[in-house]
Amino acid sequence: MYVGHYMLGLQVWRYSLMEDGTAFTLTFSVPLRPDIAHDDADAYRALLQQAFADAGWEGPTILDAMRECKDLYFNSVSQIRMNRWSQGRVALTGDANFAPSLLSGQGSAFAMAGAYLLAGELKAANGDHEIAFGKYQTRFKPFIDAQQEAAVRTIRWYAPKRQLDLWLRNTAIRLIALPFVSTQIGKRFVDIRFELPAYSD
Repeated sequence: MYVGHYMLGLQVWRYSLMEDGTAFTLTFSVPLRPDIAHDDADAYRALLQQAFADAGWEGPTILDAMRECKDLYFNSVSQIRMNRWSQGRVALTGDANFAPSLLSGQGSAFAMAGAYLLAGELKAANGDHEIAFGKYQTRFKPFIDAQQEAAVRTIRWYAPKRQLDLWLRNTAIRLIALPFVSTQIGKRFVDIRFELPAYSD
């Protein structure tokens, strides 16, 4: 089960895991990433307590549970964009060179497609890595660039800062329950096609 609560500049997600586990994602918007050491979990807990103090809904219960939670992960919403995906005999794929960010939600799919293309081009080039790496980037980078730009355009709806945007977002989510609307949204945001070439055995 997946449940979300939205306020201006804030999101709280709650979703079920196996073995009766529950995960929470707390997202908030700030101008700059907080200057906190990566391993300072207590400082991040304090930051989240402050950011979500007035979130309402299940916020107080979630914040109380967070004080005892040892499995805490904090990061900024970001993308990885590289002009070159390879150097010498080393090539990158997946989040290492084209992370779309959680604004996209397609990181795993892109990583698998990239790995398939990289392996396929290496085979097609009989192991000539210079040819293979070049074709891998030429085939896939224009698609990735477009999907990263599409993800950036969703920021306005991800953690809305204006009451109107929040209302539009919540209204759109409610309308998804209608069959025609869900089909159109699926075509626009989910049905993203990239034709993978068939490499010979």
